[in-house]
Amino acid sequence: MEECRKYPECFPDNIEELILADGAGANSYTYYRISRTGLINRDEFIGTYEKSLGETASGHNRDMYRTANEELDIGDYSTSGYEKLRDAKRLLKCIKRYEEGPIIMEGWTDPECGLSMRTKDSKTRKCRDSHIDWWIYKEAHPEVLFKKIVLEQEGGT
Repeated sequence: MEECRKYPECFPDNIEELILADGAGANSYTYYRISRTGLINRDEFIGTYEKSLGETASGHNRDMYRTANEELDIGDYSTSGYEKLRDAKRLLKCIKRYEEGPIIMEGWTDPECGLSMRTKDSKTRKCRDSHIDWWIYKEAHPEVLFKKIVLEQEGGT
């Protein structure tokens, strides 16, 4: 019988121990995330490292990056979002220069879906804005907690 594993197989075996030691926990934060496709689905919540594994053909190779830096950065395994809408809007503005159709999703980090933390509260990593790291369990479905934010320039409320 195969052992049940909370996180994707590509995560280090001790990832939960590392993120708990850094200050993460079962938190519920307001959470804004960019959907590059304009859709709200599970794929839009794949973490940075896991997503990078599918991008090696385009020249991005996270394993080469890790070899060069040697230290494991737990933030590489998280799904990034923001606690404040203004920070998500700033990122959306940058992305819209190069891509069509991205949106901001609004919801919250649910401990049932994984551990989270404000990056500025990390013991090992620092951040000035409202960035949040969320380590989402492989079987979780955070997309059900989110809706699209309609910005004023889109003609909405």
